[in-house]
Amino acid sequence: PNTEISRLVSEFRFMIHGGFSASGSSRVATPAKVELKNYLGWYNEFNHFYDLEQNNAMKKKKQIENENGTYTTNDDDDEEELNGYHDGEGNGYSGKPTRDAKGKREQGGAGSVHAPRIRKALRNEAKQRRNSSNSSHSDEYLIHRVNKGRNTQVITVGNSLELQQQQLVTVHNSTKPVLTSRLFWWIIGVIVVPLLATMAAIGTLVTLEITNELPSWLEILETESVALERNAILTATTARASFAEASMLEPIRDLHLLTRAAGWLLFGAFGRSEGFTYMKTVTEACKTTPRGQVCPVYEDKSLAPCDCAWKDSFDQTCGVYPSIGPENSRPLQVRSYAGQAHDADPITGDRLNALGYPNIDYSPNTTAWWSNFDEMPGSYKGSSASGYETTYDRVRVSSALAAIEFPIYNYPRGSKSQKHIGTFIAMEADGMLMGWSGCSYTFAGFANFQSNDRNGGYKFNPNVCPKGKHGYDARCRGWYAKGKEKGLSPEGSATLITSPYLFQSVNTLVATSATSALVDPITGKYVGQALLDFFPDGIITTLENDSIVQRKDAFPILITSEEETLGGNVIVGPGYSVKSG
Repeated sequence: PNTEISRLVSEFRFMIHGGFSASGSSRVATPAKVELKNYLGWYNEFNHFYDLEQNNAMKKKKQIENENGTYTTNDDDDEEELNGYHDGEGNGYSGKPTRDAKGKREQGGAGSVHAPRIRKALRNEAKQRRNSSNSSHSDEYLIHRVNKGRNTQVITVGNSLELQQQQLVTVHNSTKPVLTSRLFWWIIGVIVVPLLATMAAIGTLVTLEITNELPSWLEILETESVALERNAILTATTARASFAEASMLEPIRDLHLLTRAAGWLLFGAFGRSEGFTYMKTVTEACKTTPRGQVCPVYEDKSLAPCDCAWKDSFDQTCGVYPSIGPENSRPLQVRSYAGQAHDADPITGDRLNALGYPNIDYSPNTTAWWSNFDEMPGSYKGSSASGYETTYDRVRVSSALAAIEFPIYNYPRGSKSQKHIGTFIAMEADGMLMGWSGCSYTFAGFANFQSNDRNGGYKFNPNVCPKGKHGYDARCRGWYAKGKEKGLSPEGSATLITSPYLFQSVNTLVATSATSALVDPITGKYVGQALLDFFPDGIITTLENDSIVQRKDAFPILITSEEETLGGNVIVGPGYSVKSG
């Protein structure tokens, strides 16, 4: 019978085969101008439930008919609905047994001899339907529908996905183009065009303003750049000058100590014992040794000791003194002296003129040097010698400076400090030089000194060092002459620091001298100079290295506040090196 339940089942079947237009488990269609229904991915599951329910209903129906005496099949497995079946030869089958008027079965019905064949065919057909349903997902039953608004279309999609895509492209091409939409052109004219025009106007105004202001900005930038570079150079210069000043602190401090101690001894401020601290001289013994060769005196380590433990860095080859030991070899250090004997006053030993030149002192071998204390003028005073009146007084009194000079030389204060080259006292009366210079040949080469244009000796003191004369005289050196000038000048400084120069005693040695004047504070008489020679390596290295960035074509230069001994004031400049001078 056609009841409400049968109509509901029919409608539900239509929904299952047609698919749901909803979200959730369904596949959402790609948004397009033509809206497509979603593909129902779980159609087969619903169809399976439906077939199962139908089979159960058929079983119950046939069971009821059997109980009432009507026909039902005996095969319970794989029963299918028989309504509307045709065997392909024009013979229909309604699914119910046919009987004649007497209630007997008719031939060809379900209860006939053909019934097993028909039932087998029905079962095969049911199996094929289920297999086909599981593999194809029943795409042939899906009907994609468009929305029921304007410009709607219905597209029937077959089993091929390619056919579906081709039909969608056809729908897209058949829609109305966007460029013909009045709303589109209304948005362009009312919103987009004014916005673009406003942006173009703002960009134009900003560009004009920048163009007008750019020259002034560039001028300010150039000015500030020059000022910045100038400040950078000034900062670098100040830093290097500060380092140079700091590098000078230790030599100047030691020079000050040496000057004060020498002045106190010579001017009687110190009480002195009657002893005479031993001093040695090698100048007379080495005057015949050609320049550049080692004097034989230095081959005798008892006469010229040099312990490796002292760590002196130049000239002599050091030795080891096992019988004494490194801690006890310091007493072997002895101060030296060098003073010319020619043209000396027999009473005082003063040498104010080179009267014997050129008959004497025209070569190293023709020079004469004091080598015996008892032969020095004033030696008759003996232990009563004092002050600076005679050569003997000056040598004996200054011999006590050993207590000051050796600690200054042997024990530099800083952990990275370098030993000084030497400490000396030079006398104005006779030009004698006394002091200590470590393991060097300083005093051995004094006979080879010649007053010439290179050292300018005759310019500083032509009376005692005429041009061509041999023999070292401290008064004919630039550091002495300039130091004396500064010390005696009312507005001058008591200390002079020279630029690096080539030392006379060792032609390959370039170093710097710091000197202070010795002036008697009671009489005001100028007595001589205290001298300290040191290496300016730290200053020069700082000026030569690239630790401070500077322009490619720039170079550092260090100058003194006034002219140095030979008339210049440049200490370090382009291409300068300590080794080349």
